[in-house]
Amino acid sequence: MWRTALVTASSAAWILSVVYALILLFTNAGRSLEDVDLSTANRIAFHPLTISGVLLLSIGAVWLERRPGKSARVSVGPLLGELTVLRRWR
Repeated sequence: MWRTALVTASSAAWILSVVYALILLFTNAGRSLEDVDLSTANRIAFHPLTISGVLLLSIGAVWLERRPGKSARVSVGPLLGELTVLRRWR
């Protein structure tokens, strides 16, 4: 159970980060850092359909991770890495 929650959280954080970054990149192309508009990225990234897609992809990641031959320690690395990057970026 703990392993499933860990993989779900780390993959959801990673996928949502990628979606948000791509939206920011494409909607703010050619703007300076002072003029970056976050409203479009916030609206699209946190839309219920986007969140549903992220959860479906996270469930797929859990399914892939549950294959035989994987240890539980492997699941902790991606979550710690992602949260460290997000914390430093803020």
